[in-house]
Amino acid sequence: EALRRSGAHAAVVTALRRGQNDSSYCAALCGVLAQLSCGEGEQSALLATEAVPLLVEMYEDALLGIDSVSSTAMGHIGTLLSNCALGALSSRDALVALGAEEALDAADGDAAELAAMPPLEVVGRMRACPHSAMQQLRGCHRLLEIIG
Repeated sequence: EALRRSGAHAAVVTALRRGQNDSSYCAALCGVLAQLSCGEGEQSALLATEAVPLLVEMYEDALLGIDSVSSTAMGHIGTLLSNCALGALSSRDALVALGAEEALDAADGDAAELAAMPPLEVVGRMRACPHSAMQQLRGCHRLLEIIG
C-alpha cells in the first residue's frame, strides 16, 4: 500500500519506457510490476499509468526471443495482465481490446496446467508464483478437488 501511495507503479513504468532496449532490465521491471499487481489499489495504480499497450508490445517482442530472459518477461507480463483482468477495475475484454489477448491466454494456460498435477506439485507451483491470482485460484480449486 505504501508503495502504491508513493508512486512506485508510475516510477517503474517510467523506468520501463526508458530502458526498453535492455531485455534483462525490462524483464526485471516486469517482475516488479507483476508483484505490484495483486490488489485492487495496485491494479488501479498500474492501469492509471496507461502501461498496457507498452506491456503488450513488450510481450509481442519477447515472443520473438528464444532466450530465458524473453520467457521470463512474457511470464511476468502475462501474470500482471491476468491479475488486472481478474480485478474489479478492469475486465478481460478491456485488456483484449488493448491487444493483450495472447498474453492473457498464455497466463490462463499456465494456470490451467495445475488441473493435472498431484498435490505437492500444485503447492510448489503456488509457492513459486504467489503473486499470480489465477494460479492461486486454480491451485486452490485443484486442492479442493483432491481433498474433496
